[in-house]
Amino acid sequence: MSAENYIKDKIEQFNFSEEFAEATLDLFDKMCILQWYGESFRLSVEQYLIARYYGYDAKIKYGLCTDSKNTVTSRSKNNVTYRHVWVEVGGIIIDLAIFGTVNFKPFEIGGHEYTYYPCIGKANYLKDPKTDSRFQYEECDIEKRWSHRGMIDDTKLTIYQFLKK
Repeated sequence: MSAENYIKDKIEQFNFSEEFAEATLDLFDKMCILQWYGESFRLSVEQYLIARYYGYDAKIKYGLCTDSKNTVTSRSKNNVTYRHVWVEVGGIIIDLAIFGTVNFKPFEIGGHEYTYYPCIGKANYLKDPKTDSRFQYEECDIEKRWSHRGMIDDTKLTIYQFLKK
């Protein structure tokens, strides 16, 4: 199954509108064409605006995303943990950015394994370490951790300025 079909199936599974699905696919295509990696903030803001436009209650979440299939070095058993931003819409994580982060970044990781799909699913399911999801999400307090975590180099930019950068 292609990533596009996966996104359509997941959006349909969680009863989002076709228009929302098309806009989400357009955003995913944009990310793939531009090969964005490390752009979780930008993509999450855009996904948030799409969700709000179509009338959904969306929240931008900040925290850590651990990838259980990639390790820091080929000899390490430590999973890679990304400082990350994602969107939750009605308790459903919609994280297109993780696809770009894993697939487009020129990692210097020993055990690098690509992902075939972005992450879309129930937040409590994806956070449960007993599931088969390779990505685990841990929300952090954005006010305490944003500025010193290196998410945005110039935190004086407005969201609009950042997206136009």
